[in-house]
Amino acid sequence: MTASPVELVRYDATGTLALSDELRDVYLASNREQQGNLWYSPAKFWERFEELYAPIAGFELVAGRIDGRMIGYAFGTPYGRPEAVWHKALRIYPELHPVSTDAPVYIFREFAVHPDHRGQGFARMIHDALLSERPEPLA
Repeated sequence: MTASPVELVRYDATGTLALSDELRDVYLASNREQQGNLWYSPAKFWERFEELYAPIAGFELVAGRIDGRMIGYAFGTPYGRPEAVWHKALRIYPELHPVSTDAPVYIFREFAVHPDHRGQGFARMIHDALLSERPEPLA
C-alpha cells in the first residue's frame, strides 16, 4: 500500500447529487469494458442513484480525491429488512453473534476506483473510510 496525498471526503445524499459529472466520469472509467450492456451506462447508473439510493435515509458516500480530482468513491445505505441479511450472514459466518437478527445492516451499493489509480491502496482507504463511522454491526 502506498502512502498518498488522497483526501477522503464524506457526503450525504444532497451533497452527492451535486457530484453528478465527477461520479459518472469515475463510473464510466471503471466500467468501460461493460458499456455494451445498457445497465452499466453512466445514465442508468445515475438513474439508479437518483431514484433508488439517494432517497434512502442514512445514505452516505465517501470520495477519494487527489489534488481536488475524484479518483474513486464508495456509497451505501442502511438496509430496510435486516433480518433476511442476518439469516444469510449467520449461515455463512456462524461465528457472528448479533444481539438480535433485526439489528441494523448497512448495504454497500457501489464502489469504484478510476483505473489510473488502482493497485495503490486507494480502494481500501475509501472502503474503510465509508465504514469507519457507520453504526451498523454488519455491512
